[in-house]
Amino acid sequence: MKPQTPLYYPLMIMVVLNLSACAGLINQDSKPQVPDITKIESRLETTSHPIESKWWEAFGDPQLNRLIELGVGNSPSLKMANERVQVSQALLNSSRSVLLPQVGLTGQVNRQQLSENYIFIPGVMDRITNYGYVAGTFSWSLDLWGKNEKLFEASKSRLKGALLDGEMSRLNLQIAIVAAYAEFDIALKSRDLMKRANIIQQELLDIYKVRQQNGLIDNLAVEQMAIEVEKSSAQLAMAQSVVDMYATQLAILTGNSPSWAVNINTPNIRIPEKSFVLNQQIPSDLIARRPDLQVLLSQIDASGLEYSASKLDYLPSFDLQASVGYQSFGLDRFISSSSQFFSIGPVFNLPIFNGGRIDANVAAKKATNNEAIARYHEALLQALKQSADGITKVKFATQQLHFQKQATEKSLFIYDQLASRKKNGLISNEKLLQNELLLISQKQLLEQTNLNAESSYLYLIQALGGGFSSPIQE
Repeated sequence: MKPQTPLYYPLMIMVVLNLSACAGLINQDSKPQVPDITKIESRLETTSHPIESKWWEAFGDPQLNRLIELGVGNSPSLKMANERVQVSQALLNSSRSVLLPQVGLTGQVNRQQLSENYIFIPGVMDRITNYGYVAGTFSWSLDLWGKNEKLFEASKSRLKGALLDGEMSRLNLQIAIVAAYAEFDIALKSRDLMKRANIIQQELLDIYKVRQQNGLIDNLAVEQMAIEVEKSSAQLAMAQSVVDMYATQLAILTGNSPSWAVNINTPNIRIPEKSFVLNQQIPSDLIARRPDLQVLLSQIDASGLEYSASKLDYLPSFDLQASVGYQSFGLDRFISSSSQFFSIGPVFNLPIFNGGRIDANVAAKKATNNEAIARYHEALLQALKQSADGITKVKFATQQLHFQKQATEKSLFIYDQLASRKKNGLISNEKLLQNELLLISQKQLLEQTNLNAESSYLYLIQALGGGFSSPIQE
């Protein structure tokens, strides 16, 4: 259209106004705010000692270290997470390709018969002819508004999220192995205590039988003691089943069959004495870098970029396309200068009416971004609660363990005193055995308190993100 054409300037004015309206529509929307942890909770410790990447080594058990190494190497869940990373990497490469020029080669050869009732001219054209076509093609999407660049950056955020999701799966597996190992340790100790309790109950039954033979007690007392022996035997069987259950769980967590559990030896773990929480306050830097929160942040970044890119659909798109090659009816003239052709030029597309498709897509992307922000806010609140609960759990579990150790030490002291008296003939063997049962009860309470302290420690480790540090280089 020449400038002298009467409709030229009105059309140009309409195009400019349309683009201005689209740009104004795109820019007027405000960006949602991502919640800040320091604004949600002001009573936070801003700096803290980092958790060691191999935090489980603080338990001081080489077998536990080997189990975690084995579990990480064999875990199907980690292998699936790695495949998700590969998918995200492939999608990233795909989105990168849109930014680059596309070059291709297309061709066609066929033999065709023309219709007598169409474009066939008798005596001028052959009704049956050969057709050949070959051309090199070139196309390049001119990303003037940065839409494809935004989608490429969104794919990078998706890849980052997939990597972080794998790290979160790794941390969860490590904590699961340590938790099962601690349960296995306590189950073994409880079973051994139950074995000794069962032996004591049997010895007391033998004493009662001797007394019955001497006419000192009746059969009812013997039967009551026999019931205690049966109860003790049932408890011992239950304790053994718990041991087998946790051994099987460890085998599965390390990627092995249940029968592999026979390779697990008796644990030798201790509760870590080193504390990484100062002044009983929540360390904000440890919470903020939790892998699950980092995954959600990457999703916010990706959905935000996709939302921004979707609004650019209101603007016109520009592509540069070209092709060059040979085309002819009759293959004998195919490779000749007269069969050469080419085309080159820009392609312009401005959406005017699309039935609300762009509006619906923008609304969906906006809702997805807002949902991601809300999900992060909810997860952040839950992380603060878990961290506060973890600190409280560790604090009171440590106190409870201290008092239970004192109670057990006093019970052991009393038992030693009674054993000395028994040696000097001052008390009966029955009295000593009954007191040993009380000591066993205290030791069982101590082991359960140990387990509670270890579980509280693991809960806090998970709440603070373990020894996670992002593998992503910004």
